[in-house]
Amino acid sequence: MELVNSIFVTAREKGTNMEKGFPLLFNRNNLENMRIFLLDGKPVAHIGLSVVEATLYGCRLKIGMVGAVGTDPVHRGKGLAGRLLGDCMMKLLAEGVDFVMVSGIRSLYDREGCVMAGRTYSYNLTIENLEKVLEDLRLPCRIREYEPSRLGELIAIYETEPVRYLRTREDFATLLDERTYAKPKTFLIELGGEAVAYVCIETRWGEDGDCWTVEYAGPRDAVVAAVPLLLERLGLKVLRITTPHHDHEFMGTLANVERPQSSRAGGTMRVINPRGFLEKLKPHLVARIGESARGIAYTGEGGWRFRLGVRGPSLGTRRTLRGCSSGNRRHMRRGSGNS
Repeated sequence: MELVNSIFVTAREKGTNMEKGFPLLFNRNNLENMRIFLLDGKPVAHIGLSVVEATLYGCRLKIGMVGAVGTDPVHRGKGLAGRLLGDCMMKLLAEGVDFVMVSGIRSLYDREGCVMAGRTYSYNLTIENLEKVLEDLRLPCRIREYEPSRLGELIAIYETEPVRYLRTREDFATLLDERTYAKPKTFLIELGGEAVAYVCIETRWGEDGDCWTVEYAGPRDAVVAAVPLLLERLGLKVLRITTPHHDHEFMGTLANVERPQSSRAGGTMRVINPRGFLEKLKPHLVARIGESARGIAYTGEGGWRFRLGVRGPSLGTRRTLRGCSSGNRRHMRRGSGNS
């Protein structure tokens, strides 16, 4: 961990460590997934790896998570991280993983066949810019700071999300622990005395009067209605909420707020088991495209292509399927332009 902390823990964060920041990655139970390159018995390169399951609109997928990729500055440029990453991909493929999510955007990941993971939209919410939205909503909500005794309610809310990781109760308890270096503050949002939503806010950098959400779940109008209460409770001027591009409900609720800041999702992804991935996605694709989606098949032509039926037209590349799998409406209607 000394190598990892020396690379990723900045001067501003001194006094903490990566184990606290990413407890589900850096723990003894996940030790076999840690990849290091030793030189003269000393770790000089590292990649952290974990395997999780998720549900995407009812389709259950197995996902490899890659992060904390770093090399000692003295030994960079030797291809060490590339060799470790190649080993990770082989291990994940052998374990039946469908696709891999990588925390970061680098040429290293491009060479392993990774592509951009989509877009996010960030809103800087204040009392002022929410005034019109709140007038339309008129939801008399209340917020309650999370307590461990209410973990079951929080999990029940999370399980209503159509796109989510499949977490154990223990995973939730770990992620909600305020002793992690993100120091998350989690609030349940109640309507009529019943918890219907929650929001988890990272408070590490709240000194300047702003913070951001790391997770939310439940009806988006309830989350938005709770923002003034959250700002007051935490003494904030601004709360930043970042939504993935498929969260049309949230973006619709905030349609009258100032235009969000659009950016890349901050990571890359690679489908390493295209046939299996496509088959698992079939129910979702049939729902979005229609019965013709049952004929979509991976061909492997040109490295990575899929088509409709045995002799049907080519529908695009892995970039197109990435868009379909994440609910991108443009890709639902047509191929990626590479067809």
